[in-house]
Amino acid sequence: MTQFIDYLSEKYQSTSVDEINRRLLELTSLFEISQILNESLELEHVLSNVLLIPMGRLMIPRGAIILKKNSEYKIEMSKGISSEHQDKAFPATGEMPRKSCLIDEYGENSDHPIFQFAKSVKLEMCIPFISQNRCLGLALFGPKLTQTPFSEEEINFLNSLASMATSSIKNALQLEEIRDVNKRLDERIQELRTLFDIAQGLSATLENSKILKL
Repeated sequence: MTQFIDYLSEKYQSTSVDEINRRLLELTSLFEISQILNESLELEHVLSNVLLIPMGRLMIPRGAIILKKNSEYKIEMSKGISSEHQDKAFPATGEMPRKSCLIDEYGENSDHPIFQFAKSVKLEMCIPFISQNRCLGLALFGPKLTQTPFSEEEINFLNSLASMATSSIKNALQLEEIRDVNKRLDERIQELRTLFDIAQGLSATLENSKILKL
């Protein structure tokens, strides 16, 4: 036991107790967030926590989550942004960031409509959701109320949150897709049943008036 304590002392000799406590608090916070994200596969539940938890913790007044669906990127949730931008969609063209970045510093594709929109509503931090080298979407955050830049620890926290949320978002999107397919199948089955009923009715009579009514 003494050797273990000596090992920890040597390993973290330059780290203050306050710093260790801060890191423990952050890990505990991420663990609790992970549990919250896994409570439900509903997309709204997942996105609400991914957006609102960091906004509350880092005192960020505005933010948005944009997800890729079919051939476009769509604003799925936003906070502190005018309602006129709800459900706004962007073309799914160009490369999205593969790591967190300040929007003003993302030169490769800064003219993309998503980033033009972000600048127009004063969003400055971009955190991507990456799954199997594919961008599922982006979390965009405005500046903090304190007007201080995002620290390395805060960016690491946002990246960790995005990494945990990515699988939940992917599962929620798949669930939505399955529901969509089931809905279309139900509608198709109803159409076929209607056609079957019409066919039965038509074959049961030769009277013009009844045929026209059907």
